[in-house]
Amino acid sequence: MKQQETVTRHICPRNCYSSCSILGYTNNGRLEKVSGDPKHGYTNGLLCPKGYQYVQIVNHPERLKYPMRQLPRGSGNWERISWEEAIDIICGKIIELYNRYGTHEALALNKYSGNMGVLHHAMEGFFNSLGKTSRAVGNPCWSPGMDAFYYSLGGFRTSDIADILHAKTIILWGINPAWTSIHAMKYIYGAQMRGAKVITIDPVYTETAKKSDVYIQVKPNGDGALAVAVAKYIIEKELFDEKFIHEHTVGWRELVAHLQQLSMEEALKQSGQTLEAIQFLAKTIAVEKPVFIWLGFGMQRHKSGGNNIRAILA
Repeated sequence: MKQQETVTRHICPRNCYSSCSILGYTNNGRLEKVSGDPKHGYTNGLLCPKGYQYVQIVNHPERLKYPMRQLPRGSGNWERISWEEAIDIICGKIIELYNRYGTHEALALNKYSGNMGVLHHAMEGFFNSLGKTSRAVGNPCWSPGMDAFYYSLGGFRTSDIADILHAKTIILWGINPAWTSIHAMKYIYGAQMRGAKVITIDPVYTETAKKSDVYIQVKPNGDGALAVAVAKYIIEKELFDEKFIHEHTVGWRELVAHLQQLSMEEALKQSGQTLEAIQFLAKTIAVEKPVFIWLGFGMQRHKSGGNNIRAILA
């Protein structure tokens, strides 16, 4: 480190699993370098390519630093305005709507994720202070999976990622951590070195699938059918833990009765699998324990996604 440099600690604000700890190196107030913090227990000094790009993002000559207004709308002609002008425009519109309708319900808040810091949630406080406003409720890519957990398990809890090290079978279902959660890979590799079997289930032959012991290519939207086929086989061959079911579950008889009405042939067709693949997956889940199943976000982003996840949980 140069003598005149200052090192500061930061947390990456991107909306991903890792919340990487970052060291920022500045010289005379200018950011010159970033690195991962080796003292961070999970990320251990490693950043993803986006993290290493912060120097270019901060110092890019075309980075937006001031409010810009497009006149007329849709023209692509932008002009710089002052912060005072920007605030006046926003506040003026809010006041205009209130004067027109006598309520703030014409003011709508519709936001999702992004950089999930404290300031990201300050907007709700501002809108709440105005009284009644319009809000978009729910979420297009998160709620189906969360609801599936609440309906099936009564709540939502997740394992510590380090628990992967204790698994004999790791099922990466619709998730590609080799690209999207690189810090988790060291735990997956560590489990493999201890003898764990890694199975990737995905419509796409991903980088994670390449690094797995087994790849099962499910048809798009066929995840629920795959789970149904596995469950039917487990029940038919009595590979389930009857003591655990009796002590810790409700609805077992109803589940069995429902599965008996479903066709194995149709489940194989919808999932794009052979019976041999179902036998392998069912026996592995039932025998090669403990099993760590990691579900990706992708499968819940369509109309039957929540039910697919419920089938997997069942």
